[in-house]
Order: sequence, then structure tokens, then C-alpha cells
Amino acid sequence: SSSGQIHTLNYGTMLSVDDGSEPTDFVRLFTHWHNMADERVDIDLSVELVSDDLQSAISLSWHNMSGGQMFDSYHSGDLTTAPNGASEFVDLNIAKARKFGRYALVCNYCYTGQHFADIPECFSGVMFMPDRAKEGEVFNPQFVKFKFDLAQHSNKNVAFALDLETRKLIWMDTNIVSVDNQLIASEDYGMIVALRKLLQRRISVADWMEMHLSHLELTDNRADADYVVDVGGNVDPTDTENFAVNWM
Repeated sequence: SSSGQIHTLNYGTMLSVDDGSEPTDFVRLFTHWHNMADERVDIDLSVELVSDDLQSAISLSWHNMSGGQMFDSYHSGDLTTAPNGASEFVDLNIAKARKFGRYALVCNYCYTGQHFADIPECFSGVMFMPDRAKEGEVFNPQFVKFKFDLAQHSNKNVAFALDLETRKLIWMDTNIVSVDNQLIASEDYGMIVALRKLLQRRISVADWMEMHLSHLELTDNRADADYVVDVGGNVDPTDTENFAVNWM
């Protein structure tokens, strides 16, 4: 059920949304889609702000567009068709939102029922904006930090979670199956179940490389390293085939 990407992201992969070069004030969490050839497609994006204890959530969505007003965060509005392409997004003030919750979950529900895999153009992503862009194009390419295709055989999916404490994006790509076919994320307990599963302890790439300390010495200085463990490095965790052959 995983989505196709330029690099394969394993479930639970963490990516930093703040490289430290500029202060992170706002992120724009977005979903873009296009109608099918002869069918209307209506995708509802919601960002669910979940508390530290995973017991409660504040919804920023079509049914609660001003739900984030108290922490200076807003939903763009509900679009119900996309003949020329459409986008819904949530502008999130990270620092202020952290006072009300720990995790921001990006949820996509296809109201018209199609599976994401059958929609010709459909993706979610993150735009990092040092200063919120109220003017100009909704998607200025220079601000796009991550973009992920939605290609699951499902009409309900949690794409990723944003940890507001660590400012890391956690890849989920989890389909939600609800008995009552609930299309409002905030009322679907499957979302919380998916987050609980995500946060269970699992081995990281750093943990795995530390298992090689019998014949390797770790360093934080890239210039001194014979092997650089990073995307694009000579030990690239996203190159799963090479990593499995040589390091597992």
C-alpha cells in the first residue's frame, strides 16, 4: 500500500523540516489533486493536532476551518472538485501550536470514494516558510520542502505526522479502515491507533550503525568520515537494497 517516491521511505522515517539556516515560523501542510477523466474528485485535507498523551485532538479541517485560530493556524477552505487541479492546505504556526499539542497529523479522506491510486494526480507535502506567504502563488517551488505522492488503494490515509517538539516529519503512509466509513478524521479513532503504533520503540539507522562499532569508529565530522550515513551519502539509508546487502 506504500506510495511511490523518488526515494523509498520506510515506515517511521524521520526527516527534519528545519535545517537551521533560517528560523522556522510556519509550515504549510498541503494536498493537491486533479479530477479523473469523467469523475469529480473531492479530497478533504485535515490536520489533526494531537496532545502529548494522545488523548485529544484539535481539528483543522473543512468542518472546523477556524479550529486553529487560538494558535494562529488556519485551514484554506473546502474545495469539492478539481477540473483544473485543486489544493487544500493548512498554515501551521509551529511554536504556538506546540502549546496545544505535540503531533500534527496530515490526513486525507477522499469524500467521493475513489482510491488514491486511481486518481491521476494526487500528492501531499510540506512547505517551509520563514515568513508566512499570504501573497503570490499558493505553491512557490522554492518553499516546498517535501512532496509525497498519494498512491494507496484506499480512500483514507494518514500521510505523515509532524512532531512539533523535535520539528521532525515522521513518515506514516497509513491507511485507515473504519467500520462506520467515517470521513471526518477527528472522529475516527483509527487515526490515534495509527499514531500509537508509529511511536512504538523501533531501531533507527543510528542504532544500527552503532552495532558496527567493533570495526568502525563513529564521527560527527563529515570531512573525517570514510562512510557518510545520509541521504546522498555513500551509505544512503534510502537505497534500501544496497543498505541491506552491505550493512545488515
